[in-house]
Amino acid sequence: MPAGVSWPRYLRMFGASVLSMFARTEVINYSRNLAS
Repeated sequence: MPAGVSWPRYLRMFGASVLSMFARTEVINYSRNLAS
């Protein structure tokens, strides 16, 4: 928990990073399936 950052803001940033990471792996898998 970083100092000076409220919980909702911290959770939103954390959720956004997890979502972007998941979306990136989905795109990689999708493009790999298209290529093969």
